[in-house]
Amino acid sequence: MWRKLKKKIEQWRGVFLIGTGVAGVTIAGSITGVFGVLEWGIRDQFFSLRTTEPVDERIAIVTIDESDITKVGLRGTIPPELGNLGNLRHLWLDHNSLGVQFPLS
Repeated sequence: MWRKLKKKIEQWRGVFLIGTGVAGVTIAGSITGVFGVLEWGIRDQFFSLRTTEPVDERIAIVTIDESDITKVGLRGTIPPELGNLGNLRHLWLDHNSLGVQFPLS
């Protein structure tokens, strides 16, 4: 049994050495950041070759960290630009100290 195992190891020795070498170079390159430049270059090339997509009007991106911002002590005025968000359905602002009505247009 040991002879068979030893013979198989000798047969596959090249594969083991090459695989270990490639894995070592890959890990070392990843740790040192060598591949970061290549990755960014490939990503940039990918995005430059991509076709442009039409803007989907159903998507609105709003940056509010909390979904319900009642009773957080907001003070001041509501910016009129907030009224331009046509897809905004709910924004809970009650129990705050806001000085104006919500802009509707």
